[in-house]
Amino acid sequence: MNKNTTFVIWSYDFDWKIGGYVALHLLAKKLADRGYRVYCTCNRLMRYSKATPIGYRRAEEMSRRDNVVTLYPEVVPGNPLGAKNVVRWVLYYPAGHGVGDEIYNDSELVVTFQDKFVNGTIYDGCPLVSLIDSNTRNICNMNLPQRPNNAILVKKGHAPDLESRLEKYVKPYFEINERTIHFDKVIEASNDISDLNKVLGEIDYFVSFDMASYHSVFAALAGCKSLIVPKDGETKDSLIERMPCFNYGIAYGFDDLKHAEDTIHLVKDHVDSLQKDNDSSIARLEDAINKRFF
Repeated sequence: MNKNTTFVIWSYDFDWKIGGYVALHLLAKKLADRGYRVYCTCNRLMRYSKATPIGYRRAEEMSRRDNVVTLYPEVVPGNPLGAKNVVRWVLYYPAGHGVGDEIYNDSELVVTFQDKFVNGTIYDGCPLVSLIDSNTRNICNMNLPQRPNNAILVKKGHAPDLESRLEKYVKPYFEINERTIHFDKVIEASNDISDLNKVLGEIDYFVSFDMASYHSVFAALAGCKSLIVPKDGETKDSLIERMPCFNYGIAYGFDDLKHAEDTIHLVKDHVDSLQKDNDSSIARLEDAINKRFF
Protein backbone atom coordinates (compact mmCIF):
# COMPACT_ATOMS: atom_id res chain seq x y z
CA MET A 1 0.00 0.00 0.00
CA ASN A 2 1.26 3.48 -0.86
CA LYS A 3 -0.03 7.04 -0.83
CA ASN A 4 -1.85 6.34 -4.12
CA THR A 5 -4.24 4.14 -2.17
CA THR A 6 -7.68 5.72 -1.85
CA PHE A 7 -10.11 5.19 1.03
CA VAL A 8 -13.90 5.30 0.83
CA ILE A 9 -15.43 5.36 4.30
CA TRP A 10 -19.12 4.59 4.73
CA SER A 11 -19.97 7.31 7.19
CA TYR A 12 -22.70 9.67 8.30
CA ASP A 13 -22.84 13.41 8.85
CA PHE A 14 -20.46 14.25 11.67
CA ASP A 15 -22.22 14.37 15.03
CA TRP A 16 -20.13 14.80 18.19
CA LYS A 17 -22.95 13.20 20.23
CA ILE A 18 -22.56 9.77 18.58
CA GLY A 19 -19.34 7.95 19.39
CA GLY A 20 -19.38 5.76 16.28
CA TYR A 21 -19.73 8.77 14.00
CA VAL A 22 -16.86 10.50 15.77
CA ALA A 23 -14.67 7.41 15.33
CA LEU A 24 -15.39 7.15 11.59
CA HIS A 25 -14.64 10.82 10.99
CA LEU A 26 -11.55 10.78 13.18
CA LEU A 27 -10.23 7.84 11.14
CA ALA A 28 -10.96 9.72 7.92
CA LYS A 29 -9.13 12.78 9.23
CA LYS A 30 -6.12 10.79 10.40
CA LEU A 31 -5.80 8.94 7.09
CA ALA A 32 -6.11 12.17 5.10
CA ASP A 33 -3.49 13.79 7.33
CA ARG A 34 -1.16 10.95 6.34
CA GLY A 35 -1.52 11.88 2.69
CA TYR A 36 -4.15 9.38 1.51
CA ARG A 37 -7.11 10.42 -0.61
CA VAL A 38 -10.11 9.85 1.65
CA TYR A 39 -13.79 10.11 0.73
CA CYS A 40 -16.73 9.91 3.14
CA THR A 41 -20.35 9.15 2.25
CA CYS A 42 -21.75 12.18 4.03
CA ASN A 43 -22.36 15.89 3.71
CA ARG A 44 -20.72 17.19 6.89
CA LEU A 45 -17.18 16.35 8.03
CA MET A 46 -15.56 16.90 11.39
CA ARG A 47 -13.68 20.15 11.84
CA TYR A 48 -10.28 20.44 10.12
CA SER A 49 -10.78 17.21 8.17
CA LYS A 50 -9.12 17.01 4.75
CA ALA A 51 -11.41 14.19 3.63
CA THR A 52 -13.92 14.79 0.83
CA PRO A 53 -17.69 14.21 1.10
CA ILE A 54 -19.23 12.20 -1.76
CA GLY A 55 -22.58 10.64 -2.63
CA TYR A 56 -23.32 6.93 -2.75
CA ARG A 57 -23.29 6.73 -6.55
CA ARG A 58 -19.75 8.05 -6.80
CA ALA A 59 -18.70 5.96 -3.81
CA GLU A 60 -20.01 2.85 -5.54
CA GLU A 61 -18.07 3.61 -8.71
CA MET A 62 -14.84 4.31 -6.82
CA SER A 63 -15.09 1.32 -4.48
CA ARG A 64 -14.79 -1.16 -7.34
CA ARG A 65 -11.31 0.03 -8.32
CA ASP A 66 -8.21 -2.02 -7.51
CA ASN A 67 -6.43 0.64 -5.46
CA VAL A 68 -9.45 1.64 -3.33
CA VAL A 69 -10.10 0.36 0.18
CA THR A 70 -13.69 0.67 1.39
CA LEU A 71 -14.42 0.69 5.10
CA TYR A 72 -17.80 -0.14 6.62
CA PRO A 73 -18.78 0.05 10.30
CA GLU A 74 -20.37 -3.10 11.73
CA VAL A 75 -23.90 -1.65 11.50
CA VAL A 76 -23.86 -1.79 7.68
CA PRO A 77 -25.15 -5.14 6.36
CA GLY A 78 -23.37 -6.78 3.45
CA ASN A 79 -21.39 -4.84 0.87
CA PRO A 80 -23.85 -2.24 -0.47
CA LEU A 81 -21.23 -0.47 -2.60
CA GLY A 82 -20.03 -3.70 -4.21
CA ALA A 83 -16.52 -2.81 -3.06
CA LYS A 84 -13.51 -4.87 -4.08
CA ASN A 85 -11.35 -4.37 -0.96
CA VAL A 86 -13.50 -4.25 2.19
CA VAL A 87 -12.46 -3.42 5.73
CA ARG A 88 -15.08 -4.05 8.42
CA TRP A 89 -14.51 -1.89 11.52
CA VAL A 90 -16.35 -3.39 14.50
CA LEU A 91 -17.17 -0.35 16.63
CA TYR A 92 -19.61 -2.33 18.78
CA TYR A 93 -20.52 -6.02 19.02
CA PRO A 94 -21.40 -7.52 15.60
CA ALA A 95 -25.16 -6.98 15.21
CA GLY A 96 -25.08 -5.59 18.75
CA HIS A 97 -27.30 -2.65 17.84
CA GLY A 98 -29.82 -4.98 16.20
CA VAL A 99 -28.54 -4.09 12.73
CA GLY A 100 -25.72 -5.37 10.58
CA ASP A 101 -24.36 -8.90 10.26
CA GLU A 102 -22.89 -11.22 12.88
CA ILE A 103 -20.72 -12.98 10.29
CA TYR A 104 -18.89 -11.06 7.57
CA ASN A 105 -17.79 -12.17 4.13
CA ASP A 106 -14.55 -14.17 4.14
CA SER A 107 -13.01 -11.67 1.73
CA GLU A 108 -13.29 -8.84 4.26
CA LEU A 109 -10.56 -7.63 6.59
CA VAL A 110 -12.10 -7.35 10.06
CA VAL A 111 -10.66 -4.95 12.64
CA THR A 112 -12.16 -3.86 15.96
CA PHE A 113 -12.31 -0.78 18.17
CA GLN A 114 -12.16 -2.93 21.32
CA ASP A 115 -11.06 -6.54 21.74
CA LYS A 116 -14.13 -7.21 23.89
CA PHE A 117 -16.44 -6.65 20.94
CA VAL A 118 -15.09 -9.74 19.16
CA ASN A 119 -14.08 -11.96 22.09
CA GLY A 120 -15.60 -15.40 21.68
CA THR A 121 -16.28 -14.87 17.98
CA ILE A 122 -14.35 -16.07 14.94
CA TYR A 123 -12.80 -12.58 14.81
CA ASP A 124 -11.14 -12.88 18.22
CA GLY A 125 -7.58 -11.55 17.92
CA CYS A 126 -8.24 -9.38 14.86
CA PRO A 127 -6.26 -6.11 14.59
CA LEU A 128 -7.13 -3.43 17.14
CA VAL A 129 -7.90 -0.01 15.67
CA SER A 130 -8.88 2.23 18.57
CA LEU A 131 -8.95 6.01 18.15
CA ILE A 132 -9.64 8.70 20.72
CA ASP A 133 -10.21 12.44 20.61
CA SER A 134 -9.40 13.52 24.18
CA ASN A 135 -11.35 16.78 23.81
CA THR A 136 -9.34 18.31 26.65
CA ARG A 137 -9.37 21.57 24.70
CA ASN A 138 -13.17 21.75 25.08
CA ILE A 139 -13.84 20.45 28.61
CA CYS A 140 -12.43 21.93 31.81
CA ASN A 141 -13.26 22.50 35.46
CA MET A 142 -15.02 25.87 35.62
CA ASN A 143 -14.52 25.95 39.42
CA LEU A 144 -17.99 27.32 40.10
CA PRO A 145 -18.72 28.09 43.78
CA GLN A 146 -21.51 25.51 43.97
CA ARG A 147 -22.49 22.23 42.32
CA PRO A 148 -26.21 22.00 43.12
CA ASN A 149 -27.09 19.10 40.79
CA ASN A 150 -26.28 15.44 40.20
CA ALA A 151 -26.60 13.50 36.94
CA ILE A 152 -27.35 9.99 35.73
CA LEU A 153 -26.31 8.78 32.28
CA VAL A 154 -27.93 5.69 30.76
CA LYS A 155 -27.11 5.51 27.00
CA LYS A 156 -25.90 1.95 26.26
CA GLY A 157 -26.50 1.03 29.90
CA HIS A 158 -30.19 0.39 29.17
CA ALA A 159 -29.62 -3.37 29.15
CA PRO A 160 -32.07 -5.69 30.99
CA ASP A 161 -29.94 -5.52 34.15
CA LEU A 162 -30.33 -1.75 34.59
CA GLU A 163 -32.93 -2.07 37.36
CA SER A 164 -30.90 -4.65 39.28
CA ARG A 165 -27.76 -2.48 39.02
CA LEU A 166 -29.76 0.51 40.23
CA GLU A 167 -31.09 -1.35 43.25
CA LYS A 168 -27.80 -3.00 44.18
CA TYR A 169 -25.14 -0.40 43.38
CA VAL A 170 -26.86 3.01 43.40
CA LYS A 171 -29.83 3.33 45.76
CA PRO A 172 -27.96 2.26 48.92
CA TYR A 173 -25.54 5.17 48.39
CA PHE A 174 -27.29 7.82 46.34
CA GLU A 175 -30.66 9.55 46.47
CA ILE A 176 -32.34 10.19 43.13
CA ASN A 177 -34.42 13.35 43.53
CA GLU A 178 -35.35 16.61 41.85
CA ARG A 179 -31.67 17.60 41.76
CA THR A 180 -30.82 14.57 39.61
CA ILE A 181 -30.49 15.39 35.90
CA HIS A 182 -31.13 12.82 33.16
CA PHE A 183 -27.88 13.51 31.28
CA ASP A 184 -28.98 11.68 28.13
CA LYS A 185 -31.45 14.55 27.63
CA VAL A 186 -28.73 17.13 28.23
CA ILE A 187 -26.61 15.57 25.48
CA GLU A 188 -29.57 15.55 23.11
CA ALA A 189 -30.34 19.23 23.78
CA SER A 190 -26.75 20.50 23.60
CA ASN A 191 -25.43 22.18 20.47
CA ASP A 192 -21.79 21.47 21.17
CA ILE A 193 -19.41 20.22 23.84
CA SER A 194 -19.11 23.66 25.43
CA ASP A 195 -22.82 23.40 26.29
CA LEU A 196 -22.07 20.15 28.12
CA ASN A 197 -19.22 21.83 29.98
CA LYS A 198 -21.60 24.47 31.37
CA VAL A 199 -23.98 21.81 32.70
CA LEU A 200 -21.18 19.63 34.06
CA GLY A 201 -19.84 22.64 35.94
CA GLU A 202 -22.93 22.50 38.16
CA ILE A 203 -22.92 18.71 38.68
CA ASP A 204 -21.53 17.10 41.81
CA TYR A 205 -22.03 13.33 41.24
CA PHE A 206 -22.02 12.01 37.68
CA VAL A 207 -23.32 8.42 37.72
CA SER A 208 -23.05 6.42 34.49
CA PHE A 209 -24.69 3.08 33.68
CA ASP A 210 -22.85 3.10 30.34
CA MET A 211 -19.55 1.28 30.77
CA ALA A 212 -18.06 2.59 27.55
CA SER A 213 -19.08 6.25 27.38
CA TYR A 214 -16.43 8.95 27.17
CA HIS A 215 -18.87 11.27 28.92
CA SER A 216 -17.56 9.83 32.19
CA VAL A 217 -14.17 11.30 31.24
CA PHE A 218 -15.83 14.61 30.35
CA ALA A 219 -17.36 14.65 33.83
CA ALA A 220 -14.01 14.04 35.50
CA LEU A 221 -12.33 16.73 33.39
CA ALA A 222 -15.09 19.11 34.49
CA GLY A 223 -14.42 18.33 38.16
CA CYS A 224 -17.42 16.08 38.88
CA LYS A 225 -17.33 13.03 41.11
CA SER A 226 -17.53 10.68 38.13
CA LEU A 227 -18.36 7.02 38.64
CA ILE A 228 -19.38 3.95 36.66
CA VAL A 229 -22.18 1.80 38.10
CA PRO A 230 -20.71 -1.71 38.56
CA LYS A 231 -22.04 -4.68 36.66
CA ASP A 232 -22.02 -8.24 37.95
CA GLY A 233 -19.25 -10.19 36.25
CA GLU A 234 -17.23 -7.07 35.41
CA THR A 235 -14.25 -6.19 37.62
CA LYS A 236 -12.56 -2.82 37.78
CA ASP A 237 -9.42 -4.34 36.25
CA SER A 238 -11.32 -5.78 33.29
CA LEU A 239 -13.09 -2.45 32.75
CA ILE A 240 -9.82 -0.49 32.75
CA GLU A 241 -8.21 -3.05 30.43
CA ARG A 242 -10.72 -2.31 27.69
CA MET A 243 -11.35 1.34 28.65
CA PRO A 244 -7.93 2.72 29.68
CA CYS A 245 -9.34 6.26 29.63
CA PHE A 246 -11.20 5.31 32.85
CA ASN A 247 -7.98 4.67 34.78
CA TYR A 248 -7.89 7.99 36.63
CA GLY A 249 -10.51 10.31 38.08
CA ILE A 250 -13.34 7.81 37.66
CA ALA A 251 -14.70 5.47 40.33
CA TYR A 252 -16.01 1.97 39.77
CA GLY A 253 -18.91 2.19 42.19
CA PHE A 254 -19.42 4.46 45.19
CA ASP A 255 -16.90 2.49 47.27
CA ASP A 256 -14.18 3.58 44.83
CA LEU A 257 -14.78 7.34 45.06
CA LYS A 258 -11.57 7.99 47.01
CA HIS A 259 -9.55 6.67 44.05
CA ALA A 260 -11.38 9.06 41.74
CA GLU A 261 -10.78 11.99 44.10
CA ASP A 262 -7.09 11.18 44.59
CA THR A 263 -6.37 10.81 40.86
CA ILE A 264 -8.64 13.40 39.22
CA HIS A 265 -5.66 15.71 38.64
CA LEU A 266 -4.13 13.05 36.36
CA VAL A 267 -7.06 12.75 33.94
CA LYS A 268 -6.10 15.41 31.39
CA ASP A 269 -2.51 14.27 30.87
CA HIS A 270 -3.61 10.64 30.80
CA VAL A 271 -6.24 10.96 28.07
CA ASP A 272 -3.96 13.26 26.09
CA SER A 273 -1.30 10.54 26.21
CA LEU A 274 -3.83 7.95 25.01
CA GLN A 275 -4.64 10.19 22.07
CA LYS A 276 -1.00 9.95 21.01
CA ASP A 277 -1.54 6.19 20.53
CA ASN A 278 -3.84 6.94 17.59
CA ASP A 279 -0.86 6.74 15.27
CA SER A 280 -0.15 3.18 16.40
CA SER A 281 -3.73 2.16 15.55
CA ILE A 282 -3.46 3.73 12.10
CA ALA A 283 -0.17 1.91 11.56
CA ARG A 284 -1.80 -1.42 12.51
CA LEU A 285 -4.60 -0.73 10.06
CA GLU A 286 -2.13 0.12 7.28
CA ASP A 287 -0.15 -3.05 7.95
CA ALA A 288 -3.25 -5.26 7.98
CA ILE A 289 -4.56 -3.73 4.75
CA ASN A 290 -1.20 -4.15 3.04
CA LYS A 291 -1.01 -7.83 4.02
CA ARG A 292 -4.60 -8.60 2.97
CA PHE A 293 -5.07 -6.61 -0.23
CA PHE A 294 -1.72 -5.45 -1.57
